[in-house]
Amino acid sequence: MSCRPLDFFIVFAILAFALFSGGCNTDQLSPNSNVDLSSEVTLDPLFSDNMVLQRGLPIKIRGWAKPRALIAISLGDHKGRAVADSAGEWIAVLPSMTAGGPYELSVNGSSPITLRNIMIGDVWICSGQSNMSFTVNSAQNRDAEKATATNSNIRFFTLNRKISDTPLEKLDLNGGWVVCSPKTVGAFSAVGYFFGREIQKEIGVPIGLINTSWGGTVAEAWTSVPMLRTMADFDARIAVAAEILKSRKMDDERVAKLSKERDKKLLELWKIESDVKVQKQIASLEFDDSSWGVMKVPAMWERAGLSGYDGAVWFRKTIDIPKEWAGKTLELRPGPIDEVDIAYFNGVRVGGMGGVKKYNNEFWNVSRKYAIPADLVKPGKNVIAILIFDLSGAGGIWGDDGTKMKLVVKESPEKAIRIDGEWKYNPMVKIPPNPRHKVGPNNPAFLFNAMINPLLNFPIAGAIWYQGESNAGRAYQYRRLFPAMIQDWRIRWGEGDFPFYFVQLANFMRREAEPGNSAWAELREAQLMALRLPNTGMAVIIDVGDAKDIHPKNKQDVGRRLAYNALNQHYGKKIERCGPIYKTMKIVNGKIELSFSDVGGGLIAKGGKLKGFAIAGADRKFVWAEARIKVDQVVVWNENVRSPVAVRYAWANNPECNLYNKEKLPATPFRTDSWPGVTIDR
Repeated sequence: MSCRPLDFFIVFAILAFALFSGGCNTDQLSPNSNVDLSSEVTLDPLFSDNMVLQRGLPIKIRGWAKPRALIAISLGDHKGRAVADSAGEWIAVLPSMTAGGPYELSVNGSSPITLRNIMIGDVWICSGQSNMSFTVNSAQNRDAEKATATNSNIRFFTLNRKISDTPLEKLDLNGGWVVCSPKTVGAFSAVGYFFGREIQKEIGVPIGLINTSWGGTVAEAWTSVPMLRTMADFDARIAVAAEILKSRKMDDERVAKLSKERDKKLLELWKIESDVKVQKQIASLEFDDSSWGVMKVPAMWERAGLSGYDGAVWFRKTIDIPKEWAGKTLELRPGPIDEVDIAYFNGVRVGGMGGVKKYNNEFWNVSRKYAIPADLVKPGKNVIAILIFDLSGAGGIWGDDGTKMKLVVKESPEKAIRIDGEWKYNPMVKIPPNPRHKVGPNNPAFLFNAMINPLLNFPIAGAIWYQGESNAGRAYQYRRLFPAMIQDWRIRWGEGDFPFYFVQLANFMRREAEPGNSAWAELREAQLMALRLPNTGMAVIIDVGDAKDIHPKNKQDVGRRLAYNALNQHYGKKIERCGPIYKTMKIVNGKIELSFSDVGGGLIAKGGKLKGFAIAGADRKFVWAEARIKVDQVVVWNENVRSPVAVRYAWANNPECNLYNKEKLPATPFRTDSWPGVTIDR
């Protein structure tokens, strides 16, 4: 907020008048005061019905009006005044409040504003890349989670995705705050929700969750230019981004032209989606698909004959139903389908997820299970037909192991027919790719400018962060970049070292047979190093990942483990914040003894003897090691390594490891050496 000297004089005069007269009576203001007493007022888009305001800190209400407009506000029993500066911005500051509500916020103006159902509680920023964006709709047990999401003391706010080369003061308009309910929770960040749910259950105050995240993004995009300037690494990239922006108008024109072409094709898809009569014909048993191609599924269709294809594709498979199945209710289990599907059995629609006209791509990673009514099930030849729409990225019947693709008797699931293998397919309409600006979200500071800077006047309790996959190739650089970003946010919010809790990368990719180097392990190490900053915490999830999916569906444990950090460090609850963290080592009689912090009730090996330890001598060649727990230490050795010098634990993309504390929280991966790795510093 910037003010000219005259603006400061006006604010001072009004405050002095209010102080000495016991209030500000606008009828007594001098006609020469140049203060506009009746102006159209707008509020910062962060302020809406159902919002949560931070308890225990001065409350800042922000908006815009005509320059020099006098703004009067009230929240519960608190009243305040502000004067718009020369740019029309104003911020009214009210005293801090304790948790509670609901309250109404009233703002004067030619069209007065009243916001309702406002709560005072704790506000948490939820940021990062796709695993933070990942919604409850895609999480494990989504139906049960949504059905029980009835806590109205949890509120959500999701930012529109936006980039900017300069810091923005105002957010794009969006839907505002929403109250948690079975209807609203599905579209919100799963990690954010499960974190907030745990906090609200334990603390009992209203919880506000602000989701500002973007899939596939790097940490430098979330860091301001002045902070990035402290690291010479990014000077060249900042300069390149500035050059690209000079031709932005031309780029905008290019994107607009391509978008119109794409929209024409989308109309064709909408017609296919809504033409039920034609769908039934194509899905019927009598339809002749002899001219169609053959594709083996599960598979992404881009890798099975439809390279670079976005659009609509029909799939059909004829199956033989045993006589004893006739007249029984079946369940179709084709696994995940990317992105939108309409499923038929013998020409009758039996299910579907998502939609093209009201585009919804949240179900690309959700396994389908569709009930087939008993009266459709005939002995002999039957046909499954699935119309799939994919509007971007990969597409197809793709996700599950083929052995899980089945048609089963609903009451006796052990009776099943596998439906993986060869399917007939026929592309219908191909659409051009969604045009993208040359200036994307991963330019340095572009997301800080558009999706963090506008939040800085909104007081918060703290932040949670799930990111790092996109920086794994530069893990050594992340050692400096990530702490710099945390400090950057703290400086700019002006609340001191507010809590900042983050998620260490999950296990992912193929499991290696022998010890070796790993970019993901080095990124996890960089994240571990960030715990040197005060008031930070880390959720270790090395045991809840998915070898085949960079977006593991178990977001409940992720949110819960983040919450343990907050409950322990911020809220003072007697609860273990995390699992064991490596502290020191010593070499004793040809073995290495490791000490840990955060052992809780003691160290345990989950599921048998300890796994995941490797040991090396001066030759730096790691081999698998034996390991045993000795009170609160772990002793590691290998009979063939007579003079060991280093140990590594869970040092792989997808390690097999099982060291926990008795609170069932996993130990973080670590190494005792500092030998060069495989990633770069710049």
